[in-house]
Amino acid sequence: MGLTQRGYGVHVPGEQRPRNRRAEPGDGLYLTDLETGRCTLMVSFEAVAKAAGLDLRLPLYGFHAKFNRQQTKVMFVVRSRAVASSPSSRWPLGGWASSQPPRDHPDNANHVIVMDFPNATNLHRVVTWSYSHRGGSHPTWAPQGDEVVMNLQHPTNKDPWRVVACPVRPSDDDDDDDD
Repeated sequence: MGLTQRGYGVHVPGEQRPRNRRAEPGDGLYLTDLETGRCTLMVSFEAVAKAAGLDLRLPLYGFHAKFNRQQTKVMFVVRSRAVASSPSSRWPLGGWASSQPPRDHPDNANHVIVMDFPNATNLHRVVTWSYSHRGGSHPTWAPQGDEVVMNLQHPTNKDPWRVVACPVRPSDDDDDDDD
């Protein structure tokens, strides 16, 4: 977590931290069985990138996941990070390191991904905000479980932050028709 937000997670020296090179097919959101300790990949970063229309070449990192109150959906906050085109690339003003893009690069963004639980179907992106305008924070589920509520500021103007409800696409089995 410290790779995507300073001050969070365990401090591990930079040279010892593994870094994702792309939207990895073998890494993502895992579920852990608390009785057996067995971990199962629920959804890969590659599947997230494809469903959300993100570039597969961008490294993705999971920030946090939350179940809705009804335990029918999972929200997964994923962070994408810009990458240098080659190891020798230098970015103006530098980023976390001289070979890294600056923090306000548009590929440095947060994405709220929602999926059905337990099978990770109906995977889609609900909202994205980037570091270039510091325009969003603290997504969580609304009590009814069909909206993500968060602080959001419009990127083109400096309106005050607002609490915004972002609707979630319903599942196929959420159909209320009694035909």
